[in-house]
Formats: sequence, C-alpha cells, structure tokens
Amino acid sequence: MNTFKLKDEDIQKKFPDIWKYLEDEDVTDLDFNCGNVWRSTVAEIPEKIKDSVLTEGYWENFSALVGKSVNCNFNPTDHTAMADTETLRITCLHKSQSKSGTTNVNIRKSHGGLRIDREFALSQGLCSEETMNMLENCVRANLSLVFCGLPSAGKTEGMKLFASVIPKHEKVITIEDVAEIHYPLINKGASCAELMVVNRDYRTPLETALRMNARRIIMGEIRGERDMEAFLECASNGIPIMTTTHTGDARLFPDRGVNMLSGRDADKIANSLHSYVNVSVLLKIKTSKDGKIKRYIDQICFFNREGNQNNAILVVEDGKLYKDRVAENIRKKIENELGYDMFKDYRGEINNEE
Repeated sequence: MNTFKLKDEDIQKKFPDIWKYLEDEDVTDLDFNCGNVWRSTVAEIPEKIKDSVLTEGYWENFSALVGKSVNCNFNPTDHTAMADTETLRITCLHKSQSKSGTTNVNIRKSHGGLRIDREFALSQGLCSEETMNMLENCVRANLSLVFCGLPSAGKTEGMKLFASVIPKHEKVITIEDVAEIHYPLINKGASCAELMVVNRDYRTPLETALRMNARRIIMGEIRGERDMEAFLECASNGIPIMTTTHTGDARLFPDRGVNMLSGRDADKIANSLHSYVNVSVLLKIKTSKDGKIKRYIDQICFFNREGNQNNAILVVEDGKLYKDRVAENIRKKIENELGYDMFKDYRGEINNEE
C-alpha cells in the first residue's frame, strides 16, 4: 500500500460529486454497493443517497483513479484497489468479484482531532463518570488497553479519547498502516512521532520505536498474524500500549490472539496476553426507533496472571460498573502508581502539579 500517493485534493478536484458527501465532519463512511450510495454519520443510521450523477460509471472512473494511485490495474485479475489519503481509507472491489455485478466502493473517513471529548462523551451516555475516571486513570497508571467491538462501534474514536489524557511529556509513538490516530491533533503539543507500516512490515517501525525511547506506543488496528506478533513483542518489552481489534466480548481478546497466531503454542500466547494486556474495552451501538445511533461502553475487562492462573475480570457489564469486582492486587497496582483513588476525577490536581 502506497500511502498518500492519492490526496484529498485529488478527489475534491476530480470527483466533486463524491467529495461533497464527505465534507461534513460527522461523516464516517460513504458506500457504493448494489447500485446504491449510502452515507453513514456519527449519530444516525446510514442514509441512502439519491444522486443521478453517482452512476455505476462514475464509481468505476473513481475506482480506476484509486487503482492507478497504487499501481493496481483494477480488472478481473487485479480486482481490489486500496488506497489512503490524509483522511480517507478507500477500498474498491471490481464488479467481476461481486454477485450483483456492480463495483463496490467503501470510503472510511477518519477525523483529524477528537470527534468526542470527555464532556461530550458523558453527555451522550458513552459511560458513567466513574467509568470514565477509571479508564482515564488506567491510562495515567501506564496500563495497556485494547479497544474492542464490531465495525463502526467507535473503537478508534474511543481509543483516541482516552489517549488524549496521556501526559504531554511522555513520548508517544504511533505505528499504523492507515493514518487514523493523528496523535499530534488529539493531544496538542505532546511529545510524539508517527510511524507508518509499509507492506505489512510491523517489525521495522517497532524496532525504530524502541530505539527512539518510546514511553508509550499506540498501534493501529490488530487485524491478523503480523499485527498480533508486533503487539505481543511491544507489550512484552514493558512499554504501555493501546490498540483496537474486532471481537464481540471484552473477555475474548486473548482467544482472538490465540486464533490469529494459530499453529503456535496456544497456552504460551494466552499466558502472555493475560500478563501483558491489562484492560480490554468493548464498545457497542444502539439504534433508536427514530434512527439515532448511540455508542456506549458495554464491557470492561481486567486481565492478570497470578501464579499459573489466567484471570479475566469483568468490571463493567451491560454498561454498569461493578467497583467491587476489581481485584485487590489490580487496584493496589493502579493506585500505587497514581497515588489516589482509581475511580476519582483528579484532573484539577494533575493540572496543578503540571
């Protein structure tokens, strides 16, 4: 994947009838499938767009541009074109691969800054204030967090929200194959470096990050074997890490890792993930009768390994926080690092100290 050979301005100039549906900051996706155009936004269910200009031929021309930008012929043999711009992740599938006989295009839009800040998240019911405090304090206590959920659940935006509380003096290095995190914009003025993955090679940027004295690493989405290998190598070095992945239950992240690394020692992988990953957060979507979307934290799971026992402790279930479920050794670890109660909002005291 040749990142940024295609630019936002290329689409804006050459395909203005597509660009106009991407301009709004609340847009998350634009899809063309089965001859229809769908636009998704942060707060509402996908809307079917009626636009006589956006024909099959228009999208085929667009796909040809995307293919050209990444040296893809976009034909029945070379049938998938994937490219990124500064804010867009584009996937085009040739009509020969579609049962409907039409080209399929998905355009995912990332937001440079934070779509949601603390106040907005609380007002929209992302979680309770105590849950918000707990997760922010887990970040401040240098724990490693994984944000889980199905597509469009808000994993990346959730991760960005909590990454924004990392102290600015702590050097953060982001490693991703698609530019979605934009750490300098979510934590302005913070110490950071942004590294891109080329040809699915995570080892090179990871080695670079370790040489650059990273205090924390934020990885793009874990999708497969190479990603999980890099994640485990990073976490085993003791550097706090944040990332996202697809799973439907916060407790199942270790199982997800074992599946990705199939053919290897499953017990060893599970033991490592329970040792090096501290928290998994599951985000879900609710849709109301009027078509409004609510994203919320459904589960939060703490992992630890004591002796020969792997533990997965669900402290948030169905959106409700159960403080008494937090194991004493986990709470002590967090509060010894922080110097205060893990469920309290100490932003004022922290700001005064800084």
